[in-house]
Amino acid sequence: MGDRVLAAVNPTVGYGGMDTIPWQLHTMLDPFVALGVAASVTERALLGTSTLIAPWYSPLLLARSLTGVDVVSGGRLIPGLGTGWSPEEYQGVGVPWKERGARLDECLDVLEAVWTTEPVARYDGRHYAFPAAHIGLKPVQRPRPPVYLSGFAPASQRRAARRAHPGIRPRRPQQPPDRPSRTGLAHRSPAVKAWHHARAVTDRATDPRARAAGLGFDIPEGP
Repeated sequence: MGDRVLAAVNPTVGYGGMDTIPWQLHTMLDPFVALGVAASVTERALLGTSTLIAPWYSPLLLARSLTGVDVVSGGRLIPGLGTGWSPEEYQGVGVPWKERGARLDECLDVLEAVWTTEPVARYDGRHYAFPAAHIGLKPVQRPRPPVYLSGFAPASQRRAARRAHPGIRPRRPQQPPDRPSRTGLAHRSPAVKAWHHARAVTDRATDPRARAAGLGFDIPEGP
């Protein structure tokens, strides 16, 4: 499951070396809605993201959402996090593009603290801060869900080597295919239709484990 808020008509940075953003990325469900739907209609499938743009979110709110998905799915979450590639999306959510790498680093610090300690110690970062607190809801997976990171930039790859589960394999996308037929979804339930619609706007993952987890596509990321 990917994470998009807009597709600029005239983007500063196109998708995967193109000058534009393909139609598949013009429409996307909220990733946490899609993960909740998937958790409700499956029992064994791993539930993954490729890629949640972590700098867009308050780390505490992101921790709450990710933990909730892991809990309601019985420990099937595989979060893939990154910094994204679209300056216009950062403008849209009100987060400075140049701070994306530093914000992701702090987000990883906060996730680690929230998931592995109780009470959680006071945190004073450059971009985020909170007092010592009880944050009792913890993931089913212990000590934490396996966090995947992806990116083409050297800084992103160094971060993945230092801090993540073996990284999501990055690849450059091919020219987008023609629009798929929607007639095959007619007989499915609304929940399953929603899930398949979310998957239809992603490309196929290259790693078999990632494909099983629902990791739809891998994108170049900033430092």
